[in-house]
Amino acid sequence: MSDPVVLTRPQIWLLTTVAGVAIAGNFSLQPLLPAVCTSLGVPISAAGWIAAAPSLGYAAGLLIFVPMGDRYAANRLIAWQLAGLALCLGAVALASNLGVLLLASTLGGALASAAAQCAAFGSKLAGMQRGRVVGTIAMGIALGILLGRVVGGALGEALGWRAMTALLGAVTLLMGSSVALWAPRVHESVGETRVFGLLRAVPLAFCDAPALRLLAVAGGAWFAMFSGTWAVLALYLATPAFGFGPIVAGSFGLIGVAGALSSQFAGRASDQFGPRVVMQLALGVAIIGVVSLVVFGHSLWGLALGIFLIDVGSFAAQATNQALILGLTPGRAGRDYSAYMVVYYGLGTLGAACGPVLFAHIGWKGLCLWSLALCFVALICANFGARRARADPQAMAPS
Repeated sequence: MSDPVVLTRPQIWLLTTVAGVAIAGNFSLQPLLPAVCTSLGVPISAAGWIAAAPSLGYAAGLLIFVPMGDRYAANRLIAWQLAGLALCLGAVALASNLGVLLLASTLGGALASAAAQCAAFGSKLAGMQRGRVVGTIAMGIALGILLGRVVGGALGEALGWRAMTALLGAVTLLMGSSVALWAPRVHESVGETRVFGLLRAVPLAFCDAPALRLLAVAGGAWFAMFSGTWAVLALYLATPAFGFGPIVAGSFGLIGVAGALSSQFAGRASDQFGPRVVMQLALGVAIIGVVSLVVFGHSLWGLALGIFLIDVGSFAAQATNQALILGLTPGRAGRDYSAYMVVYYGLGTLGAACGPVLFAHIGWKGLCLWSLALCFVALICANFGARRARADPQAMAPS
């Protein structure tokens, strides 16, 4: 049964802001990877694991926490997750060795799945405006990813990476309090009271829905491309060819802000023109961006152009894909979204971990060619997945 409560505009923007803050911590250390490795006394090859640990935890959190929003009050789950995330960020700030940092980052990444909980929660109360609401929250997540890098690079350079992480933890705790006070107090029961049953529903949803499988692989492929490129960017800019530090690397997040804003536009466009068309156009833009990195990646302006196009295409495709998946099975938004995002972040984690390794062995252009191949995999799977979803009579029905 759908809940009669409808989100107000302030509540939509509250969920959007909370989602952005929750996800920011997963990416705030990326511009500071050389400094973190130096501080902990580990080789630069460990940068890939530092970048990948939060995404690995996020994938686990999607499997564990997001399905529970179909049974328990999502606003309370989000508030508790943010409180735990704040503690994990504090542990990262105090980490004395790589093992502690990776453990705290992984646990924090799992709790940062509150961002996905916000999107699933918003979808349930969106009615016929699912594309608009999900697109707006997706924009918040995208801005959180990008501005997390910008703020992480700037504050990390000024205060140090430990102080920056502790400050982000304090802001996260404030956001948790805001959700507890002002988010709608509703939940949607799926008829399953056991936690194990809720968790079991996630792989079953993935096995039972061909459209979900195709769309999940598509999203995972472009996020692996996106994550691998961003994980390597700071390392590439630090090479003698450029010689730039974390502020410049983090400032590339500002370039991607316009890309993040494309999430809201894509959500609205998918309501009007259909998600398949929007995803094809978005992934076409991402492909042009990767080609720009191959051809013009030796210059700063070429890097800026390529990153801009990749961000625009990736975030627009993600917003459209999320709206489509959240409408596949009415009343099971959390389950389907969790199944999708586990694959999405799982493959994205592999991309972040493999990116520095590929960069070390085959160089910048080799990494870009690998990214281009992933884009074409995403385009093919997204095309067939959207067709399968459209053929399902329940797809895109109001929740």
